[in-house]
Amino acid sequence: MNKKINPIIVGAAQFTQRKGTPQPLDSLSLMVKTGQDAIKNTQANNIVDFIDAIYMVNISSWSYEDAPGELGEKLNITPKEKVYSSDGGQSPQMLINRAAKAISSGERRCILITGGEAAYSINKTFKGKRPQYWPEKKPPKYMNGEHFVKSLPKNVIKYGILFPSIPYAIFETALRASSGRTIEEHKKYMGTLLERFSIIASKNLFSWTQKHFSAEEIITPSPENRLVAYPYTKRMCANNFVDQAGTIIITSEEIAELLSIDKEHWVYLMGGAELKNINEIYRRPRLDDSPATRESACLALEQAGLTLNDIGKFDLYSCFPSIVEIFMNELGIKDDVIFTGQVYFDEIPNFIAAANIGVSPVPPLDFYKLSSPIKMLEYMAMEKPVVANEEIPEQEEVIEQSGGGVLVSFTPEAFAQAVIELLDNLERAKEMGRRGREWVTKNRSYEILARRLEGKYFEVLKAVKTRA
Repeated sequence: MNKKINPIIVGAAQFTQRKGTPQPLDSLSLMVKTGQDAIKNTQANNIVDFIDAIYMVNISSWSYEDAPGELGEKLNITPKEKVYSSDGGQSPQMLINRAAKAISSGERRCILITGGEAAYSINKTFKGKRPQYWPEKKPPKYMNGEHFVKSLPKNVIKYGILFPSIPYAIFETALRASSGRTIEEHKKYMGTLLERFSIIASKNLFSWTQKHFSAEEIITPSPENRLVAYPYTKRMCANNFVDQAGTIIITSEEIAELLSIDKEHWVYLMGGAELKNINEIYRRPRLDDSPATRESACLALEQAGLTLNDIGKFDLYSCFPSIVEIFMNELGIKDDVIFTGQVYFDEIPNFIAAANIGVSPVPPLDFYKLSSPIKMLEYMAMEKPVVANEEIPEQEEVIEQSGGGVLVSFTPEAFAQAVIELLDNLERAKEMGRRGREWVTKNRSYEILARRLEGKYFEVLKAVKTRA
């Protein structure tokens, strides 16, 4: 590929319109906002003169005659190509793949990709009635692809598997059967998997639901968490009733250099592929796999010149747990070990929050024996029980005084055994986490450490004056 036309992301923006917003925006207006923000994010205002295509994900919460065209007018963009996709969870990635191809082939110079919904406002706030300041609802005059209901085989409707929650729940049962888990074991497995998602979402500024739900709260039916389709509860399913939008801008290295866009903003699109499984699920040989996922991942990695071991993070999208599990199986991702690679400093709390136990193996070298391991204190500050090796005096002192963890010898076997024992006794682990946080708060906060250091300085000064 010619280096100058390598596709790169140069601008991005997202927005969440919160419940209770006075005069909430309609779907298109949400995309106008993120479009403006994405353009601003490039730090090249004249980039609008280079955007020659607008790709938009299908809008389900409202309807416009020419949504991409109307968006172009509001952003002062005159696109040569307008794409309004059919609906489907794969649509955003599909549009990114096609945009990358259009850029790399030289067919397009710069493409704006966007999507947005105001489903909460129209369905919950306005109870389905259009507010006066929203535009009238009009059917789209074009769509790139067929509406998913029209594209469904007749037997899908006949067998009552029209709504996605039904077939995906069937996939889940197939996954449980092939895994060998009992019903209760699989429920706990799903809950543990989704709790990790919930922890990350609870700390994401753009999440619709910024609350951490425990595994038990996710899998247990209740008046607030109804059973949708066995074994799925409401909290296991994607939430359609949100007001959110997002926009990215893709261009080539050549255009980015021409517009003097800072290279710190360049995000390279290294590989992509788009395949489909057999549409009629009753014709598939198996319901617990996805040949399309397996093969498309191989193709994307091959394009990028990478192997699976080179990937530090995976962002797996699905409306339901079963597909995340199938993705993990097909890609060979183990759910018990996540190799993060280097992470940004401000992301560290998210990773600690997602963990059940903090591990602090410090080599028992003379240099380290004089150290004060920060990671152990960070784990304790976030109520995580700690497994640490006893050869480091500071670790031994802190664990013994706080009761916030377990001391072991510096061997893999000792650490593994301690972790297993804590995982088998979560109540004990939770109590250790509570004690650890209490001790750190009282003994190792920055304020307390500053006072102690100040006290030491005063002692030194006093001793100097006395000698003088």
